[in-house]
Amino acid sequence: QRCTAALRSLAGAREWQRAVQLIEELESSGPRPDVIMYNATLGACSRAAASTAALAILRSMPSREVVPDNVSFNAAITACGRDLQWQRSMEMLGEMRTQGLSPCAVTNGAAVDACDKASAWPSALLLVASL
Repeated sequence: QRCTAALRSLAGAREWQRAVQLIEELESSGPRPDVIMYNATLGACSRAAASTAALAILRSMPSREVVPDNVSFNAAITACGRDLQWQRSMEMLGEMRTQGLSPCAVTNGAAVDACDKASAWPSALLLVASL
């Protein structure tokens, strides 16, 4: 719990590099990070618009035997949107479905927002029409 609290604190402070460093240290020396810890790290990346780091973390989770959930994808999609990487947000929606997860209202809102921030109106409209 202390590690999770530390990661959440780093997320709130937009200290994404320190959060990533901490999750990597935990992965190598313990305690073994769970999905909640990874989500806190993804949240730190999301708040700082660190989309490349967020996607790397998200994609590394299965190899570390941690299954990403909706919160994981929501944070990664939001990070992409804040970094004006709307195409990556849309890719994450597809990847999410491939992994058997159903996008929720938060997920769809984050993807639409990503398109909006990048002025990718056609994609935003197509996404809204598909809901």
